[in-house]
Parts: sequence; structure tokens; C-alpha cells
Amino acid sequence: MGIQEKPEETDALLQRSERYTAYWDLVSLGWLPLAGVLMIANHGWWPIISLIGGAIYLDTAGREAMKNLSFRHEGIRVGTEKQQKTFFASYLVMAVMGIVLMVFSISSLVLP
Repeated sequence: MGIQEKPEETDALLQRSERYTAYWDLVSLGWLPLAGVLMIANHGWWPIISLIGGAIYLDTAGREAMKNLSFRHEGIRVGTEKQQKTFFASYLVMAVMGIVLMVFSISSLVLP
């Protein structure tokens, strides 16, 4: 996809951090796709799973943005300016997705 950090533009610490984070993402970010499947199937658990998934996406977006900002503050090379903008745009999209889904889930739970 071309959005991976380029090794020549990033420090080894960032590359290792992103690689380990990606391993954890395989475990933690599966909730939203599961929620989508349950929503399509009209399963009664979809609002609860969606609420969990939305919270995880919101947390992940904020945590990744803060981690990236702290790396920059410490002078760690975090990629080209274009890559940084792309990453922060993806964090914003993830945060908006999480918030929208949490609101939708709560409204579905409260107003059946």
C-alpha cells in the first residue's frame, strides 16, 4: 500500500515500535470487523461488540498519535513530511470511526 515507514527516513526505534504494535493490532483491532459481520447478520450482540471495537479504535488512534508526537519531540526520525501527514490522517479517520460507532451503539442500546 506504500504507507509503511521507509527505513531510510526513520530510526530503528520507530521501525521496531511499529512492527511490535502491528503484532498487537492483529489481536486488538479485529473487534470492528466482527461487529460489522454481526451488524449485517442482525445479531443482538452487535451493539456491545461495536462499542468495544469503537473504544479500541478511539484509544488506538489517540495513543498512536501521541506516540508519534513524542518520538518527534525526542528527535527520532519518523518518516517524510508526506508520510507523517498520511499517518495523522489515518489516526483521525480511526478516531472518527470509533466515536461514530460508539454513539451509534449506545443509541441502539438505549433506544431499541
